[in-house]
Amino acid sequence: MATIYDEVDPVELTATLRVLPEPPNFQLNQFLPDVLSQQIRFTITDLEHLVRTATFRSYDAPVAIGKRGSFTKRQGALPALGRGFVVGEYARLLQEQLRGIDSSEIVGTVEDDAKTGVEEIRARMEAARGQVLSTGKFSLVDEDGLTLEADFNVPGGQLNVAPTGPTWVNHSTAVIPTDLEAWADAVEAASGERPTQFIAGRSVLGNMYANEKLIKQYATVFGSPDKLGAAQVNQLLDNRDLPTIALGADGRPLRPAKVLTDGSTVDTYPADSITLLPPTPIGETRWGPTVEALELVQAKRMVLQDTPGVIALALVDANPASLTTVVNAVGCPLIKRPKAMLVAKPLG
Repeated sequence: MATIYDEVDPVELTATLRVLPEPPNFQLNQFLPDVLSQQIRFTITDLEHLVRTATFRSYDAPVAIGKRGSFTKRQGALPALGRGFVVGEYARLLQEQLRGIDSSEIVGTVEDDAKTGVEEIRARMEAARGQVLSTGKFSLVDEDGLTLEADFNVPGGQLNVAPTGPTWVNHSTAVIPTDLEAWADAVEAASGERPTQFIAGRSVLGNMYANEKLIKQYATVFGSPDKLGAAQVNQLLDNRDLPTIALGADGRPLRPAKVLTDGSTVDTYPADSITLLPPTPIGETRWGPTVEALELVQAKRMVLQDTPGVIALALVDANPASLTTVVNAVGCPLIKRPKAMLVAKPLG
C-alpha cells in the first residue's frame, strides 16, 4: 500500500500549483469559466429564455392565467483525470538521503513533476472545452479505458450548419455577412439571446481574410486595405451589427491553442468550425473534489472547502520501492444554455 512521502507536504504543494497562471494561449475558459464544487455529480437545468407576452384586457375582465417557462434537467458525474510520474533512481536517492545528504533533489523532482502534471491536466481540459464548444457534447472513447458521452442537447438545427450559399472556400462568391446574420437569427429565435461573437478555427479565419466580397466592402466603407485581418473583419461585421471574432484576454483575436495528444499536435478547437456565442458564458468548467483530497480531510490535513480542484502528492510504495508523483483532478466542461450557441461548418 502506498503512503504519502513526508518530505513533501501535499497541502502546500497543491496550494502552490493551484495559483500557477493559466497558459496565455488557453483562452476557451472565458466561455466556460472555472467553477469549484463540493459535489462530483452535476445537475443542469435549461430554462426557456424566450419571454412570453402578457395580454391586454378590459378593466372588468379577469386576469388571464399564465404559464411558467419550460425547462429540461440533465444529471451526470464529473470524470477524473490525472497523471503520475515515477521518480527515477529513487533507491539511489533514498540511500543518499539516509547517509545524511538532504532530500532536496527528490523534493525538487517531485515539484517539477507536479507542475508538469498540472500543465497536462489544464491542456486536456482546454481540449475538452474545445470539443464541447464545437460539438455540444463531452465525449471520451476508450481514453485510458474510459468511454462516456454527455450530450448537452444543443438543438440539432444548430449543429454542423452549412452556409446559406457558397462555402467560404469560394473566396469570390461566399457571402459571409449573410451567413452570419442567418445563423444569429436562428439562435435568437431559439433562445431569445442574440449572439455577439464567434470562435473560429484557423482555416475558417484564413478563408474569411481572403474573402473578396469582404475586401471590396471594406474598401468601399473604410478605404482599400493591403489585406484583411481580424481587426478589419470585426470592423466590417460590427458596422452591420453582426457577431464578431471573439477576443482573448490580451485584446487580440482568439486563436485556439495547439496541444500534444498521443504524440500528435492537435487544435483545441477544430480548424473548420465556427461557434456563435452570446456575450456571457454559456456554461462552466466544473471542478470537483478528488478522493485524495477527501482522504486528506479525513486525516485532518486539509479543510473541506479546499478539496475541489487539482491535487498533487508524492506516494511511496514498498514493493517494489518506488516514489510516484500523482496529480489528479475531477471535472469537465458543462453547457448550461445549449440553445444560445450554434456551430457551423462554413468550409463544407
